[in-house]
Amino acid sequence: MTTVPDSAGHELPSSSTPAAEARDLQPGAPGASLATSTPLSLLISALGAAVVAGLLSWGIGEAMHDYYRPSKAAFRGRYDFSALNREKGVADRKNAAIAFGTFGALLASALGLAGGLGRGSARAIATAMGSGLVVGGLSGGLAGYEIAPIFTRYYNYANPLLLPVLVRGGLAAVIGLAAGLALGLGHRGPAGVLRPMTGGLLGGLLGVLAAEAIIAALYPMDPNDQVIPTSRIARLLGYLCVAGGVALGAVLLGRGRSNRVIGGAAPIAPSPVTTPEVPLRGSGYSDRS
Repeated sequence: MTTVPDSAGHELPSSSTPAAEARDLQPGAPGASLATSTPLSLLISALGAAVVAGLLSWGIGEAMHDYYRPSKAAFRGRYDFSALNREKGVADRKNAAIAFGTFGALLASALGLAGGLGRGSARAIATAMGSGLVVGGLSGGLAGYEIAPIFTRYYNYANPLLLPVLVRGGLAAVIGLAAGLALGLGHRGPAGVLRPMTGGLLGGLLGVLAAEAIIAALYPMDPNDQVIPTSRIARLLGYLCVAGGVALGAVLLGRGRSNRVIGGAAPIAPSPVTTPEVPLRGSGYSDRS
């Protein structure tokens, strides 16, 4: 609390009190933003956004499934499969880039939206969604393009679960990092992205494990020899499990105090305001010692 002198020279309390200063640090105030959502509300909105992103990714993926294929000339080779294998490898990489790039862009932008809504800032929503769209799309697409050949080259029919878990887990981890980055940017700003990114990575891995376990239990006869599952139901379960796992991990590991001020300013606890007695002229008191 500061004081200002009046016309008689006495010091009067000004209106700049800790409580008033704390009120100035609101989400719309320059230089500070306040994360006001509770962990439960953020978790609900993030899970809802993740489910929507998973369903949209599945729908787009079904429309674009096997968009790139080997040429008819490559299929006509009876004894020489080198051209067919080469063209199939290129087609698999492109299809994986489309599928996982779309999934990464939609999931990261959706979680960025959820984080920005929890923060209550339009600028945070725009920044998080834009960053998630670009980073999630590029990282998911590049990871799918580069990792798809590993699946085709090293798949072992004697152990049909190990390689799918490793390859799809790596893809989900990359997408989870991008989605956690977007959620952290939206909810707490650049200083609060590390924990959501770590949670998104771990949640993506757990989502892949859950999806593989469910698919193996419910559909044990489905082939599992492609980086993109061959069954429509398996693809849907994969999208939803990974999206839900990323959302859970990013929120639970990234949660903090809901009333913390973000943007470099420390929170100011309001304190009781006391107004000192000020002697007035003509009141009978003397200000001489």
